[in-house]
Amino acid sequence: MPQQFAAESQDLAHQSSASAADYENWLRRIDEYVRWTQQAAVNMREGMRRGYTSPRVLIERMLPILERPWCG
Repeated sequence: MPQQFAAESQDLAHQSSASAADYENWLRRIDEYVRWTQQAAVNMREGMRRGYTSPRVLIERMLPILERPWCG
């Protein structure tokens, strides 16, 4: 979802024919993304509470990737 969200924002920015409706739809998608990320955090906390976590080695490998600046 985060990669899709970023790609869609870049696509909209490059559209010279974007209409007011396109921007209104984009604002709706922003709200949906915020709700999605909030629910993801709730789900992760619940998983941690139940003992469901990703293997440490996997997370350690992902951290450098996630810390890199995004360039589209």
